[in-house]
Amino acid sequence: VSSPKPLKDEVSSNNETADVTEEEAHVPRTVVGVGIGIGLSTWEPSDPKDKEVAVKWIGLIGDMFIRCLKAVVLPLVFVNVILSIVEMMAVGRASSVGGKTVGLYLLTTVIAAIIGILSILIFKRFFETADEEEDTEARFQLGCNATGGEFLAHDSSGNVFCSGNLTDDDPNQYFTIVDVDGTFKTTAGPPVESTVSETVYAGVFQTMITSNIFGSFVDGNFAAVVVFAIFMGAGLCKSLQKKKIDTSESVFIAFLKEVDGILITLIYWIIMVTPFAVLSLISRYEQVLS
Repeated sequence: VSSPKPLKDEVSSNNETADVTEEEAHVPRTVVGVGIGIGLSTWEPSDPKDKEVAVKWIGLIGDMFIRCLKAVVLPLVFVNVILSIVEMMAVGRASSVGGKTVGLYLLTTVIAAIIGILSILIFKRFFETADEEEDTEARFQLGCNATGGEFLAHDSSGNVFCSGNLTDDDPNQYFTIVDVDGTFKTTAGPPVESTVSETVYAGVFQTMITSNIFGSFVDGNFAAVVVFAIFMGAGLCKSLQKKKIDTSESVFIAFLKEVDGILITLIYWIIMVTPFAVLSLISRYEQVLS
């Protein structure tokens, strides 16, 4: 008599089959999405706005998919980082894991910097450089006759008169604008030169250390949220140890675990829409590229 197959193996086999089936399901939807995008690119309705409306609604599911991910992922990372830090400090492995994490971060940062420098050196010859044009005074012409072809001009004495015998290079036909109130001032300007020190100061430290955690959530600043979550987890664990409260008895940690479970459920629901989101996004962007 053969022994029955363990239930665990059956569940594992079913999960692997479901994963393969789900991955294979993306292929036909991708093909359909490309086909719809190409079809939209060849569609020329009498009113161009009809095409814009159709493309917008076809891409609705994809847009909502991306927005939902952005809304859930950052809070999920925040909660999980806090719980991870608390658990590591509770078992006394925070220093070893933290050292490895910092070392890995520094290693990957150095590798990224080397790759960036090598890329610049390799593609430097393809860059086009040009001197920044200096700002010039705005000039304009004033017509002075309803029949056209005649413009106001001025002479060296400051007299203004109407003339039709002016050439394009005649400076007497042009007037300059003095922008007293800054009405015509543009926001564009020459590129701002910054040193390595300024780049590191503003791009690393000011980005990672936030002055408003809620603003970082709104701006989607992952680095600032993660750093804040690390210190919050460390502070929470120290507070529990000082009060001699076990992590399993903490109401706040129980609350975070409940929030984590809710966010995981939301992520699962969002992932269920992935095939349709792929179809929607590919249809929209294939039409745009076409």
